[in-house]
Amino acid sequence: MANTETETSKVKRVASKFFIGPDGKEAGIDKATGLHYESLADKKVVDYQIPGAVAGSVVTMLALFGITTKATNTASFNRNNPGDDGKPVYESDVDAIQAFLDDLADGNWPSDRGGGFRIDIDLLLDAMQAAKPFADPAHRDRVRDRLETDADFRKTIREHSAIKPKYDALIAAKRPAKKDEKSLDDLLA
Repeated sequence: MANTETETSKVKRVASKFFIGPDGKEAGIDKATGLHYESLADKKVVDYQIPGAVAGSVVTMLALFGITTKATNTASFNRNNPGDDGKPVYESDVDAIQAFLDDLADGNWPSDRGGGFRIDIDLLLDAMQAAKPFADPAHRDRVRDRLETDADFRKTIREHSAIKPKYDALIAAKRPAKKDEKSLDDLLA
């Protein structure tokens, strides 16, 4: 499966991708439980293991296809849809993929073809407040009502270049630290 974004006479290869086994080493689809994705532009890498994957199962193989497709689509979207400043929202395609994976871990996924996300509306409102403070609490309440009932509005706000990084940071701060991760104080001592 290696390198599905291949170089042709018209298309420049932008990533190296392959399936990985539970040990993190390259594996065929029948032995794989995850994906390795490397951005060739900056050499950043993300390795993703599918939770509960059973190598060789139909469900795992379908999940591998899905995560590979979603990683490619996410990276492509990052490159081809710049923010208001004309630059990609994420410096690296791998950062965009990692943000998607972080959202996925929190249960945030488009709920249907038309968009809409299962998101933490309170955190989204906090991100909005950080980007552009609400004039009064009543306005915040009206926006909350609309976020809860209007999937297109919710998606537009969630993906807005002024909101997305703030929301992503709030979601990341809410996530517990990894078990083997040293505290920031220890690292900076």
